[in-house]
Formats: sequence, structure tokens, C-alpha cells
Amino acid sequence: MQRTPQRGLIIVLIPLAYGLIVNRLMLLIPPLLSQLVFGAFWFWAGVFFAQMGAGKLRGFLLGNSLWALSFGLFTWQFILTGAEDRVIGIAVHAQHYMASFLWLGTRIYRLFDSTIHGTNIMLTAYASMLVVFTIGFIWGSVRQ
Repeated sequence: MQRTPQRGLIIVLIPLAYGLIVNRLMLLIPPLLSQLVFGAFWFWAGVFFAQMGAGKLRGFLLGNSLWALSFGLFTWQFILTGAEDRVIGIAVHAQHYMASFLWLGTRIYRLFDSTIHGTNIMLTAYASMLVVFTIGFIWGSVRQ
């Protein structure tokens, strides 16, 4: 597969599309299955962007561009803004990008805290998504 910026754009949109589809259509996809598929996909995405030929830093930033935007919106709406001041549309959409990593985020977060804190679990899901991409990116950089 040719590694073009257009294909890269499609790749970074797939987690968002998944989150939108699952949320809007209320599809019941087993979380572990979703995590396994998207974990492998996001690892591969890291490899793709490492080998895209746009320079390592640029490839890493392009691959995480929508992740960073979504994470920033999530942080703004759930960390920096009180519940009464949230913009519901932004808050809802900021949760879609990491939806496929909620299973892993929950498992990792529960290692450190036995209570359920949705915002913290989502932050952990975002972090795990970044870690999986980064591992794939490093793997792709070394194997190039």
C-alpha cells in the first residue's frame, strides 16, 4: 500500500468513525473484540505513519493530529470546564475518538483505583491509544 497523506487522513478518521457509528446506532460490539481489532489497527497505523516518508516528527504528528485535537477538546470539556458550562455537542464528540480503547482504559485504570471515574477512565483510554500508536511508530521506524 502506498503511504500517502490522503490514506493517512482516512486512517486517522477510522477511530472517530467507529466511535460515531457505535454511539449513534447504539451497536453492541463486544468491548474486548473492539479493543483487539482497534489495538492491532492502531499499532499498524503507527507503523504506517513511521514509514510514510514525511519525516519522523511530521509522520508522528500527522498520525496523532485528530487524536490530539480530540484529546484537547476532551480535556477542555471535562477537566477545565465545570458540568454547567460544558458545550454538550463538543463534549459528546470529544469522547468518540477513543471509544475503541475504553476496554483497555478501564482495565488499566482499575489497576490503580477500584472506583469508577468515567473521566479518568477516558483519559486512560486516550493515553493507552497514544502508547499503542507510539509503539507501532517505533516498530515501523526500526523496521524501515
